[in-house]
Amino acid sequence: MHPRKTNTYYAEIDGLRTIAILPVVLYHFKQGLFSGGYVGVDVFFVISGFVITGFIVSEIDSHRFSLSAFYERRMRRIFPGLFTIFLFCLAIGIFFFDFNSFVELGNSLIASSMFVSNIYFWQQSGYFEMPAVFMPLLHTWSLAIEEQFYIFFPLFLLIVYRRSRAGAIYMMTLAFLVSLGVCIYGAYYFPSASFYLLPTRIWELMAGALVCFIPIKNFSSRYIVTFGQLAGTSMILASVILFTDEVRFPGFAALLPVMGTGILLYFRNEGTSAVNKVLRLKVFVFIGRISYSLYLWHWPVFSLFNYIFGSPVHAGTYIALLSITFGMAVLSWKYIEQPLRNPRKNWGRVRRPYIYFAVIALLFVGAGLLIRSRNGFPGRFTENNYLLEHNANIADTIYQKLALYQDVKATSINDGDLPYKFGDLSVQPAFMVWGDSHARALYFGLDSIAKKRRVSAYIASLSSRGPLLNVNMKHDNGNKMSDFNSSVFNFIKKHKEIKTVVLIARWRGYTSTEYEIKTADSLSKNGTQPGPRTGGLLEEGLNNTIRGILALNRKIVIVSNVPELKYDIRNVIGKMRANYFFGTPVNDDVTMTTKAYYEMCNESFRLFSNFNNPMIKIVHVEVPLILEDHFVYVANDHFLYGDQNHLSRYGSLYVAAALNSIFEN
Repeated sequence: MHPRKTNTYYAEIDGLRTIAILPVVLYHFKQGLFSGGYVGVDVFFVISGFVITGFIVSEIDSHRFSLSAFYERRMRRIFPGLFTIFLFCLAIGIFFFDFNSFVELGNSLIASSMFVSNIYFWQQSGYFEMPAVFMPLLHTWSLAIEEQFYIFFPLFLLIVYRRSRAGAIYMMTLAFLVSLGVCIYGAYYFPSASFYLLPTRIWELMAGALVCFIPIKNFSSRYIVTFGQLAGTSMILASVILFTDEVRFPGFAALLPVMGTGILLYFRNEGTSAVNKVLRLKVFVFIGRISYSLYLWHWPVFSLFNYIFGSPVHAGTYIALLSITFGMAVLSWKYIEQPLRNPRKNWGRVRRPYIYFAVIALLFVGAGLLIRSRNGFPGRFTENNYLLEHNANIADTIYQKLALYQDVKATSINDGDLPYKFGDLSVQPAFMVWGDSHARALYFGLDSIAKKRRVSAYIASLSSRGPLLNVNMKHDNGNKMSDFNSSVFNFIKKHKEIKTVVLIARWRGYTSTEYEIKTADSLSKNGTQPGPRTGGLLEEGLNNTIRGILALNRKIVIVSNVPELKYDIRNVIGKMRANYFFGTPVNDDVTMTTKAYYEMCNESFRLFSNFNNPMIKIVHVEVPLILEDHFVYVANDHFLYGDQNHLSRYGSLYVAAALNSIFEN
C-alpha cells in the first residue's frame, strides 16, 4: 500500500488551516458563537501529522530524505516567530508584571525554549497557580507537543517505513488506537494530563499521518466527493459551535473534529466542489499561510491586555485587539518568518542556522533563569509594599505546604497521614479547620491567633470542595469531594481531643451554578444529576456535616464568606503600572458594596440562620473589611487579596480580630 502523493502544495490545506485558526482566536477572544473554538488546535494536529508524514515518506521514497535538513526546516519554520514573541512578552513583562507574574514568565520562557512547556503548564494547572489569562506563553503547549512529535517520528519513519510500509502502517495504527484509548480514559480520570501531554494527543497526529496511506480512489460521482467534504466541514463546524468548556476534552468528543479534518484531507483537490472553492479563496489561503503567526500573536495580545487594562467589556475593544493581532501576525510573517524560512533569500542564506537558533534559545533559557533567581527583579517598581505582599501570598513555602491534600489520596487521612498542624505545637490540637481553598487562605490569621491563645489545630482543605458530607461536584474526577470530606469526618470522629470543628468555604459559590453538585448516591448509580440543584444540595450537604459533628458532641464554628473583588488583584497591579506610564485611570471601583455582598450571600446566610443551636457559632469574617458602604482591598500599603476572592497573607492577618472568637473557651 503506497501513500498518496502529498509532497506538493495544496491551496485547500491552507484554507483548512484558516478553519482551524479563526475559531481558536475567536474562542480566546470570548466570542460566544465559537464556544468550542479550542478544537482548532486539534485540527492543526491532524493537518501537521498529514503534511509531515506526506513530506517525509515522499523524500524517503525518492531517496532524498535527510534528518539534518528536516530539522533545519523545522527550526526555520518555528523559531523566528517564536523568538519574536519571547522578546515581545519580555519587553512588556519588564515594565508591567508584578514579581510573581514575572517569575512565571521566566519559567515559561525556560520551558517554551526547550519545548517542554506542555509539561510545565500541566504541572502548573493547580487551583492556586497563576490564572491562565495572565500566562502570555500558555499557548506554546501545543507547539511543544508538535516538536516532541517531530523528534522521534522522522526517525521512526526512516527506520521502519523504509524497511516495511505495512509494518509502519500497522505500528502507526496501533499507536493511534492506544493513544485514543488512554485519551478517553484520561478525560475522566486525569483530564489535565490528558489535555497537555503527548501520549494522549499523538492519536490526532497519527490520524493525519494515516490519511496519507489511504489508497487513491477515483470517484465516478462528484456527489460522493461533495458529500464527503460537506460532512467533514460540518463535523468541524459542529464542534466549534456546539462544544463548550463543559465538554470533557479531549476524549470521545475530540473524535468529531479529528475525523472531520481527516475526511477533508482525504478529499483535498478532488473536483471543483463548493467546499474546495471556498477553501481556495485568496482570503482563506492567505489567512492559512499566516496561521502560525496568528496563533503565536493572538494569545499574548489578549493576555497582556487583560493583565494591564483588565478584561475587555466593549465590542470595540475586541475589534481593536483582533486588528492588532492580525496586523502583528502579517508583519511578523512577512518580515521575520518568510525571510528566514527561505534558504535562498536574505537572512535565509545563513549557513548552519541551527547553531544560531540553539544559541538564541539558550539565551532565553538564561534570561528565564535570571528572572527566577532574582525573584522577578523587585527594583523595577516603586509600589514595593503592594507588590512584595502580593508575591509573598503566592510564593510562601508554608502556604504551599498547606496544599498537601491537593494531590494525595483523600483516604490517606484515615491511613494515619495527619492533617497539617498550626498554632502552639507544644499542646495537643483541640480544633480542626475543615474547608476548601478559603480555609488555607485564612491560615496566617488563624495561626497568629492560635499562637497568642496557646492552642493548636489541624487543618485539612481541598480546593473547590467545601465541607459538605455525602455530595459531589458534577464534574469531579471520581468521588474526590465526598471521599475527602468523609475521610476528614472520620478523622474527627477518631480523634476525641478535637473539641471544635471550624468550617470555612466559599459558601456562596456552592449556591450558584458555578458549582453544580450532586449527592454521592446518585453519582454512584448513574453518574448524572438532572438539572442544577446547587442551592438545595448545599443545604443538604451542610446539614449532613452539621448533624454528623453534633452527633459527636463537638462544637462548630462556621466562618462566613470573604467579600469578593470585581476583578483579579493582578489587574489592579497592571492598572497601576499603566497609570504610571500612560496616565490611564486606576479604577477604584474594585470591591463590591456591602449591600451587594449580603444580596450575593443571601442563600448561605439564610442557611446559617437556621442553625439555632448553642453548639454552633457563626463568625463574620467580612466585618473587619467594611468601610462605610463598601469593603476595602488595601490597608497600610498592602493588598488584602491574593486574587479575586482569596485573602492574601496580610489580608488573613488583617481579619484576625474577627477570627479571635474561634478559639474562645
